[in-house]
Amino acid sequence: MTAERTSLTLLAGLRDPANAEAWQRFDALYRPMLVRFGLRLGLDPTDADEAAQRTSVSFCKAYQQGQYDPDKGKFRNWLFGIARHEICDLHTERAKQPISPGQRSSIADALSLLSDPDSLTKVWDREWQEYVLSVCLRRAKQNFTSRDMRIFELLTLNRLAVKQVAQDETLSPDAVFKIKHRVLKFMSQVKVEVEGAV
Repeated sequence: MTAERTSLTLLAGLRDPANAEAWQRFDALYRPMLVRFGLRLGLDPTDADEAAQRTSVSFCKAYQQGQYDPDKGKFRNWLFGIARHEICDLHTERAKQPISPGQRSSIADALSLLSDPDSLTKVWDREWQEYVLSVCLRRAKQNFTSRDMRIFELLTLNRLAVKQVAQDETLSPDAVFKIKHRVLKFMSQVKVEVEGAV
């Protein structure tokens, strides 16, 4: 099954509130990103997890009510809007509680960032790209040999020449190139799946 088909199947499965498997897959795929985003916006780990949970619940309700329209924007941007709203609400709630001046300053900084759409979008986009790359690399490591991943990383991350890697690995340049191509193709399929194919 292709990544795009997997993503569309996942999104279709989310329309059914009784489809626990689809919701577990959604949570496993997106919760780590949502937690990262909350941490980046000044939440402590417990609150970041709470914001991720609230975002998932809000997403669930809105998605099942048909509020997501792929013709109006990307899935990740819609998820971003929900996450931003939930993190802002959580910061506002925490600001009303008795806290130290240092914590209050941290909350004020976070609320300031949350009210600046351009800066916030940049933070989300950077976190999203880093998260998607980490998922792609993790899944590639699960599906390819350590030698193939070493070759891939030498070519892409270390930017070594194909000829040099081929010599070091005692392979033909063509074999090295094919390994790189297979890993890249796999990772691009994972990327489509993570990004929701929309």
